[in-house]
Amino acid sequence: MAKEAIKNLSQRNQRLILYQCGLAVVSIFLFFTNLDVYLYLSKIVRLEPLIYIVLVILASIPLLFFVPIEQRSLPKNLLKWCVAYVFLSIFAFWLYPSLAEPLQALKDRMLSLLFMIVMAVVFSKFYVVQQSARFAVVAANLLSIFNTRLNSRETASFSSEVMRTPVLLITVARIFNHVSRRCS
Repeated sequence: MAKEAIKNLSQRNQRLILYQCGLAVVSIFLFFTNLDVYLYLSKIVRLEPLIYIVLVILASIPLLFFVPIEQRSLPKNLLKWCVAYVFLSIFAFWLYPSLAEPLQALKDRMLSLLFMIVMAVVFSKFYVVQQSARFAVVAANLLSIFNTRLNSRETASFSSEVMRTPVLLITVARIFNHVSRRCS
């Protein structure tokens, strides 16, 4: 059904929806599996997790220009929540303006609000985008279940470092180790 809906759209809109689906799936796998933190802590990529958020926000800019306005409307409840969150954050900062921690917390909260609004645009009203996002969440959860099962067999693997690594990379590494042990 989703494929039929895409086929009826123009070529430009098809590419835009595929881009939006890809951005949704990449965002879920990047942040839901904690891949951004793992890549930084393992020094595979020297980008801080904040940079990944900024990159996803930048990658979503084309959606603001090319997705029709009626398709990118934000839920009113989200906007109400964001306004309340901003006021509470500013009030908390106002209580202790001379300290560095409240300023950093305010910056982090504003970034999280921006990220939530961008993700609301990415997960638009297009059914195929929402379906792709659901698939990515289910796949990440299945990888997590598989990883938990592997960890329950090898209790020594429950270290703090392993718990911080993303599910996908742990699972691939464990499968590789399991296969290499069987082959040797």
